[in-house]
Amino acid sequence: METVKLESDVEKQDGDKESRKSLKEATGEWGKYEWRHRMITHVSKRRFIILCGLVLFVLLLIVIISIAASSGGGPHDHRGGASGDILHVEGRHVTAITSCGPVQGWLEDGAFAFRGIPYALPPVAALRWKPPVPLQRLEHCWNGTLVTHNATSPQPHACWQTFMNGSLDGYEDCLTVDVFAPRTKRNAPRVPVVVLIAAETLGGGGGKGSISPQLLSPQLARAAGVILVRVRFRLGALGFLSARALTQASSPPHSGNYGLADVRAALRWVNLNALAFGGDPRSITVLGHRAGATLVMALATSRKAHRLFSRAWLSGPASAFPPGGEAGQLDAEKRGQALVEALKCDNDSLADEGGSIASCLYQYDAEELLDNVPEEWKWRAVDLPSREEESDSLHRWLIVDGDVLNEPPLEAWASHSLEVPLVIGTLSHGESTRELRRRKDWSDLITVKQHIEESAVGKAKLTSEAMKLYSSPTFPPSSGSAPPDSPPPLARLTAMITDIRSICPLLNFTRSAAALANNVPLYFYTAASLPEESGAVGAVPESPNEPDMASALIGPGADLQAILTQPLHDNGGGLAKAISHMFYTYVRHGPTFNTTGSEMEELGAWPESKMPHRLMLIGQDGKVESVADYPRCEFWTKNGFVPRYARLD
Repeated sequence: METVKLESDVEKQDGDKESRKSLKEATGEWGKYEWRHRMITHVSKRRFIILCGLVLFVLLLIVIISIAASSGGGPHDHRGGASGDILHVEGRHVTAITSCGPVQGWLEDGAFAFRGIPYALPPVAALRWKPPVPLQRLEHCWNGTLVTHNATSPQPHACWQTFMNGSLDGYEDCLTVDVFAPRTKRNAPRVPVVVLIAAETLGGGGGKGSISPQLLSPQLARAAGVILVRVRFRLGALGFLSARALTQASSPPHSGNYGLADVRAALRWVNLNALAFGGDPRSITVLGHRAGATLVMALATSRKAHRLFSRAWLSGPASAFPPGGEAGQLDAEKRGQALVEALKCDNDSLADEGGSIASCLYQYDAEELLDNVPEEWKWRAVDLPSREEESDSLHRWLIVDGDVLNEPPLEAWASHSLEVPLVIGTLSHGESTRELRRRKDWSDLITVKQHIEESAVGKAKLTSEAMKLYSSPTFPPSSGSAPPDSPPPLARLTAMITDIRSICPLLNFTRSAAALANNVPLYFYTAASLPEESGAVGAVPESPNEPDMASALIGPGADLQAILTQPLHDNGGGLAKAISHMFYTYVRHGPTFNTTGSEMEELGAWPESKMPHRLMLIGQDGKVESVADYPRCEFWTKNGFVPRYARLD
């Protein structure tokens, strides 16, 4: 009976289907029914969901575009506020959206100021003597909006350093950047970016022992029409200590060059965030000074240097780099042992439980650690080489570690050529320091002659020839008998020191580098300066009668001072105007200068000839000339002083 009933039900259902089919056909809806039936039957559920998702995505995209189009440029535009600025402005507050979240800056003097933006985790505790950790993970970033320092609040922490008077100052939590940006509109072209990497030496130095006023400012950004970035990086033992215990405690085994890695991480941050402040990431010029310039030159050895910056201007870098290979690392570790012993960390009984030398080093606070740095590691005024001086005995902070720095520059460029344009230069009296000026009464030429006689110059029996060579007041320098208005004794001495330690080694280095720069231009300049003008700017004088131009963090000489001040009062001339015009033209147009217009005609400062056959000399009157040689360097090279006594950072 059940079987008969089931068959009857089936027949009934079939009859109902036929009835529905007939009804659909009669009403013209069977085609739709058949299509839906095929879809459900033949299309997988997964494909159907994907199709629906695509439809929803397209609809959502249309809605977003419509909203953006309707609100663009309007009074409630989040990016620019009511003013149409590229950044969101509300009263004195301005907000930029960085890779780690919103950052609140300040509207100052018609430009934007963001002081103290972190670019890496604080290198403290377990991160001391470790490569910087960039802020790339969500848990490393801040919640909400990061409020930066304004002009009147306590300024961002400077990194620890030792000053020329032996005092210490700074913080370990210091890996930050300052950004100063001109106020631009949303539809305006993106502006060039200038990144300042500056330090007197890699151990610190410059200044009087206190953090002195800085030259980067929102006013300068507005006047120059560029975004300015100041980078803070580790110095001294916290930034460059290499020791066997630290090498063994790292994976892979490595120690040293932490400050160099900081600069590299900061430049990557600038590349990632330039657009957030209205900058052009394709136009990043690194302005290096002294030890900072040496670090930038080291980074320029990388095959990927062009990914960090577009071009570099290096004022007063050192040209002497340590040898590479395992021997160089072992030598650096051996030198670092002096600090380990000074801290008594080589004594297992004084180390942490387990006798770890590395853990002993980590237990010291920064100030106590730096107090124990050997005296020969600390800042010293550059002077003539002594009779006993051997370059191998001097302390080197930077090392060729095979990690951050793989090869010395000339070796690297010989293997793969120079990747980015460079301008390398210095001052005719760039090694003039307050320390040297105070050491003796240099007003008497006999005192200068005696000082030269007691140096390696006297040991080589070159005193009389050297005195004659530096008797001319002309620039470019020339040899010959002393005219009535010969340079003051101190000017002769500081010019001699600068030539031996900086100009001649740099010129020799640049000539060698130019032969390896197959694809990019490379320039060298020397600018005229007086002993009282060279050195640095920014610090408060110790007395009104003795102005001093040393700066704790920047330490710029006359060329850097011109670059960082001339746009604010473009009413002068001479050396400052010439260098300032050269620099900002280089920043805006690069070294090719394929531009037309009054700016290039007015500048008239870049010679057509390239190194190594020519170098530029910039006189105090601002006249720029291209010459074939630098006679004093021929003299020192012939007598074996170049590059034997090149300055180390």
